[in-house]
Amino acid sequence: MSYGLAVTNDHGTIQIDQDFSNLALRASGQAVLTEQAVGGTGYNVWAAEIVWHGEFPIIFWQSSHNLVLLRTQINGSEHRFLIAGPRDGANYHVFNWFIYDRPPPSGERFGLQIWDGVGRQVFDSAHRYLEIVHLAEIGQSSQADAGNNHDVGPGNWIVTNGSFQWSLGSIPVPQQGGNGGTQIGGYIYYWRAHGIRNTGMGLNVRDMFIWQSGGPVNYQNVGGGPMYAMIARAPE
Repeated sequence: MSYGLAVTNDHGTIQIDQDFSNLALRASGQAVLTEQAVGGTGYNVWAAEIVWHGEFPIIFWQSSHNLVLLRTQINGSEHRFLIAGPRDGANYHVFNWFIYDRPPPSGERFGLQIWDGVGRQVFDSAHRYLEIVHLAEIGQSSQADAGNNHDVGPGNWIVTNGSFQWSLGSIPVPQQGGNGGTQIGGYIYYWRAHGIRNTGMGLNVRDMFIWQSGGPVNYQNVGGGPMYAMIARAPE
């Protein structure tokens, strides 16, 4: 900015100025995972779709089980977020979601309000703004929870992933051969991804199968990386 008010924190990060607008809580609710097809993939997954009309929203969730933001579709102002869980998602199918977006003026007549050079409000102390506390870079992970936590300290946290890391693969299924030996009798095909959930100290990440043609199979690490996830403070 070349003029006007600027507010920065102790690390030099801009929190308020005429060119920057914080995102505020615009909507929240509960969603239920249901089995549905993911268009263009040929796979049925346990997922929930949340639809929001806005400018540039971010969705977060609170869940006692690991989830992943599988897809975001944008058509004009319409944003569709598809959040998926493990293949047996019916066993833990409810989670809380929170959408943050650029807020409209609150209409309050008290408090601090700031406008930019074209008369658009960029800050209003009446809003509950998004407070991101940590950006986690996630590489390999496994089924076990131990060692896959990103802790920021005790608190009431919400989480989301900024990128989606996944892999497709197959595992051979041995069967008894006619001569007493073993041979490959077929393959189990799978689609797996990193899932994240909030904890009392931050977030947990684990590898989860979101689709599978048969089973059971052992969990394995998802290749590639990294994936990024965010921890934010839950709204009060």
